[in-house]
Amino acid sequence: MSVRDQERQEQELMRRVKEAERKSDKEVGERIQKQQREAELRADEVERRIEKGDVKPRPLPGMREDSVESTKSMESTESMKSIQSS
Repeated sequence: MSVRDQERQEQELMRRVKEAERKSDKEVGERIQKQQREAELRADEVERRIEKGDVKPRPLPGMREDSVESTKSMESTESMKSIQSS
């Protein structure tokens, strides 16, 4: 096989590799864009639901009423123990 034939073969192989890369990049890019659109739609839906008042955001765990009550009962128990021990 001549040098020219080898060069042609190499060029053809490189062309095929680049074509395959472009095709896979396009497919992956389309999937990524689709996932981004879906995430944006979900975020918009959540935002609308909160703004309309359909959904009330949950308070932070330390700010919830049940947490506050349990904290108060613990404090009163501790203060009672200290009073009794005095």
